[in-house]
Amino acid sequence: MSRFQRMQMAALGLALAGVLMAGGVFAQDDEPLDVYKIGQGDVLRLNVPQQPELDGELTVQADGSVYVPQLGKVMVAGLTLGEAEELLGQRLRLYNPGISQVVLGVVEYNALRIFALGAVATPGSYTFEAPPTLWEVLRAAGGPAENASLASCRVISVQDGRPVSRTVNLTGYLTGEDFPRILLQGGDTLVVPTVADGTVGVPPARGVQVFGGVGQPTTVPIEGPTEMLTVLMLAGAPIETAEIHKIDWVHRGGELNRQGPNVPTRVNMRQFLEKGLPSGNPVVHPGDVIYLPQYRESWLQRSLPLFLALVSTATTVLLAYDTLSD
Repeated sequence: MSRFQRMQMAALGLALAGVLMAGGVFAQDDEPLDVYKIGQGDVLRLNVPQQPELDGELTVQADGSVYVPQLGKVMVAGLTLGEAEELLGQRLRLYNPGISQVVLGVVEYNALRIFALGAVATPGSYTFEAPPTLWEVLRAAGGPAENASLASCRVISVQDGRPVSRTVNLTGYLTGEDFPRILLQGGDTLVVPTVADGTVGVPPARGVQVFGGVGQPTTVPIEGPTEMLTVLMLAGAPIETAEIHKIDWVHRGGELNRQGPNVPTRVNMRQFLEKGLPSGNPVVHPGDVIYLPQYRESWLQRSLPLFLALVSTATTVLLAYDTLSD
């Protein structure tokens, strides 16, 4: 084979590969026809090039059917767009054998409507062309609000006619790691609670109970060992009057034996904040309890201003009396 013939063969091979790649692209573009399932509330667009008067929008009713004036009711729920196209084409050809092409598209994807509620930037309902991930739903809702409790989000779905709720940890939204790979279905609801609401349904064994001088006394949900300062921040942070140098921490069995008896420990967090000492920011575990005492003025401190005011008033009265007597 000559050099020129080898070049021709190579060019022919490249052309063939290009055709195959193009075919793959077209197949990829057509993929939604074989993936998306038509459902209740979807609005479809019917186009019949051979008979344009049949063109129009079709809304999928509660029973899963669309109404085509020339055909009546046609059940399409649960079918892919490709299957629905074929079905409508068969029915329309019975009406008019000259119809050779039917094109069906989705105008509104109402069947895949997901609700995002609670501490998100824009609560509401959102539609998707394919079952969305939790990441996609949270992103469509504008992301979590500043007071969102991402560790205790809930997904509510309907199974066998009854609502079923499951707790999901979406803290990976902020770090990009360990984000649950769950696909939501039409009608599902994502609830993102606030930090205050995040305690609902969270038993003490699955979190750290924090009370006293914090912005929001609560049970902070954690899944494993977590630094105390992180837990306090999730509970609204220590308030101005909190005595962080004498935090009471109750944990079970110490660091090495979590099944042992309760062990009370006094923590001086100032040592961590001022000197970086690890002992001032210990690692706490689910089931632990943290109490931040608050600075309270003594009776003398509270009464001293009033006492001084009374003395000042009495002194002023006596001076005035002496002046009048003279």
